[in-house]
Amino acid sequence: MTFWIGFALYSAVMAFVWGFFLVARMHVFKFREYSVHVEPATRFLALFLLVLTAVGYVAIYNLDSPKKTETVAEQATKEEY
Repeated sequence: MTFWIGFALYSAVMAFVWGFFLVARMHVFKFREYSVHVEPATRFLALFLLVLTAVGYVAIYNLDSPKKTETVAEQATKEEY
């Protein structure tokens, strides 16, 4: 259950961030004559956002994955009386 909540919240946040990026990308097409650095910086930002998005989804998946449980035999060998 918590996986889907985290997934939904992260998706909403990333949709908001990607929306701002797309608006900025549209402005790049309008103002690309002003500087030669605008397009490479926008490409770098797109790559960074893509990596950030993927890492976030992997982190959400790993946080919700079940933890390794010990078997009865493993627990019995570790107990000290």
